[in-house]
Amino acid sequence: MQAYTDGSKHEQGVGSGAAIFIEKEIVTKIRLKLDGRCSNNQAEQPAEQPETIESLHNKPINPRTAVIFTDSMVGLDSLRNVNKHVYLFEDFGKRVSSLERYEWKITFSWVMAHVGIYGNELAYRLIKEAARSNGTRIAFNRFPRSTLYYEAAEQVKQQWQDEWRKCDKASQ
Repeated sequence: MQAYTDGSKHEQGVGSGAAIFIEKEIVTKIRLKLDGRCSNNQAEQPAEQPETIESLHNKPINPRTAVIFTDSMVGLDSLRNVNKHVYLFEDFGKRVSSLERYEWKITFSWVMAHVGIYGNELAYRLIKEAARSNGTRIAFNRFPRSTLYYEAAEQVKQQWQDEWRKCDKASQ
């Protein structure tokens, strides 16, 4: 089994997606919309796609091996760093461990983006569909703390600017 995962944040929204293959046949397409304040790194994480892992439980695959491909080196480094205590990775680690109890062997591999690898290109199309979709349930909304700091700083700047414009000295 092979899964190609991808994610992106752009003007249309934040999306995450996966294309799952058994041998060379596509068996599952996953599209997830994320909160607009989620980071690009969060969107890139295969950990955002529990369906990727959970879809393995009932698949009659022998041997029970899965390779999860991502074009995100940041994501792979984060998965390998056991000292990082980030919600996504802790949750994902639990899911992988549960599969390993069922004798699954799961590996992660980097793949170069946008060079014509079908699974990776399909995952990229899926994230765009997810990000553009209106009315779709937000699958993940735990945005980084840094986003709150940035938004608070922007709000303070805007308030200051508004007060400055009202000030008599500003008009002179």
